[in-house]
Amino acid sequence: MKNISTALLLFLGCTCFAQSQRQIENQMAFAKFYGYVRYFYPGDDAAKIDWDKFAIYGAQQVDQCKTDEALKENLNAMAQILMPGVSIVQGNEKIVFPANLKPKNLNGYQEITWQHLGVGLLNDKRSLYQSARTNRKTVFKNKFTGFGNLSTLLPAKDIKGKSFVLSGRGRMLSDDGQGQFWLRVDRENGQMGFFENMDSRPIRSKSWQNFEIKGTINEDAKQILLGAFLVNRGKFAIDDLILKVDGKEIYHRDFEDETVGSEPKTISVSTGRSSVENAKYVFAANVAQQNKFVEVASPTIVESESLDIKPFGRRAQFGEYIEKPISSNLKVFVPIVLYGTKTQTFPFTDSVKVNKQLSAINSLSADKLTVNNLYMRIGNITNTWNIF
Repeated sequence: MKNISTALLLFLGCTCFAQSQRQIENQMAFAKFYGYVRYFYPGDDAAKIDWDKFAIYGAQQVDQCKTDEALKENLNAMAQILMPGVSIVQGNEKIVFPANLKPKNLNGYQEITWQHLGVGLLNDKRSLYQSARTNRKTVFKNKFTGFGNLSTLLPAKDIKGKSFVLSGRGRMLSDDGQGQFWLRVDRENGQMGFFENMDSRPIRSKSWQNFEIKGTINEDAKQILLGAFLVNRGKFAIDDLILKVDGKEIYHRDFEDETVGSEPKTISVSTGRSSVENAKYVFAANVAQQNKFVEVASPTIVESESLDIKPFGRRAQFGEYIEKPISSNLKVFVPIVLYGTKTQTFPFTDSVKVNKQLSAINSLSADKLTVNNLYMRIGNITNTWNIF
């Protein structure tokens, strides 16, 4: 049933791009490999992987493998640096538990293994479902939400019923949240008129992006509010905010008169809803390459806490492993218990190689991860199927 389900999900996600049978088999094999290593391999380096991005990264890596041998080499290359002890072998090959996974002297070592009560994906200490490694604290990230807003109010007396274009530039200075520009018309009857806040096309790129909001001001407009805001975490830069009505510029902020490091005076600032009491966004003028702009930064809060979570008293023992088929000709071997010191699981790895591979996976550009990216869609299927 799992084979049928996996094939169906991958078929639905890929048919419009004419995936070959070989490509579908490659993605099915990676999906199974992904689930076993994500949820059962207990190594510390693997715990640093952004697994959502690894699903995308891996889907891209295996897509063009032409043979089982090429697929095996590709998957082993992904596992070798970050997951020592994991291996992909031929389906008929006999597995021998690797002797090099056990330190010669066990003084100072403890056994590290995953325990799952459901699937602990919420990263919430209050959740019924928890996933934790023995002898390792679980890091819970505080989920901060909110927005920091820049705004200007303009009377609509002389511009009712006219067409307008609001334009400007923005870029994210960090990847965490997203920036949006907005314009709202308030009508005389107290109702909202035209409204657009770029919710369907937010700015996530670290490069300056131009934007436009176009529309018509309501005939019974009382006032116009316009501006920009940062959603959740991060830092968002704004510049050259211009409103034109019937082609005539009636509002322009380039922030060149602002004092660098100080809160802007030529535009209003406010913190919107926030999930942390008294957490205020920070607004300041900045300069780069002799160009001034205004940036919105999320509040500084305690971002995480580490707790010792123990879903079960019983745990796996060193020497236990997973040996499962991932395709008709290949299978995966995953040790589910490793020895570890307080700071690193054994075998010890090459930190330079580890950081290089983690960077290749975790730094996948956010602005490329859209629904138009085939591998993001396949990665989402891989993620979802493994949760089920």
